[in-house]
Amino acid sequence: MGKQKGKGGLGYRDLESFNLALLAKQGWRILQNENSIAAKILKEKYYKNKSLLDASLGHRPSFLWRSVWNALSLLKEGFVKANWDAAVEKKQRRVGLGVLIRDEDGKPLAAVEGQKDNIDHPAVAEAQALWKAMVIYM
Repeated sequence: MGKQKGKGGLGYRDLESFNLALLAKQGWRILQNENSIAAKILKEKYYKNKSLLDASLGHRPSFLWRSVWNALSLLKEGFVKANWDAAVEKKQRRVGLGVLIRDEDGKPLAAVEGQKDNIDHPAVAEAQALWKAMVIYM
């Protein structure tokens, strides 16, 4: 996975950070979907009378809970979630871009849409939308 894409890998440079980000995403899903089976099971076992963000590691935690719990520090720091998308109109070589940024409570902080000309590849359009999301956030 850590190899370059051209050499048969997936191009991830820092697998530890990538893994932590995926675990934080699971924590986010648990926060957003409290009625999911996974959230109910974890709440019953590890943070029965608390919120997920106030949970302690507990006695003899499972590997799953220990992993998610370690990533919760990222969620406690305050964060934003960015969603972006792009649509390509190949004949006119034009794309439409959309970006939505939300705070840790899911409330919208910013929303931007726009068009760019002379782009005809979906990956380039997605990259443009991601760039716009990063510029807004930074």
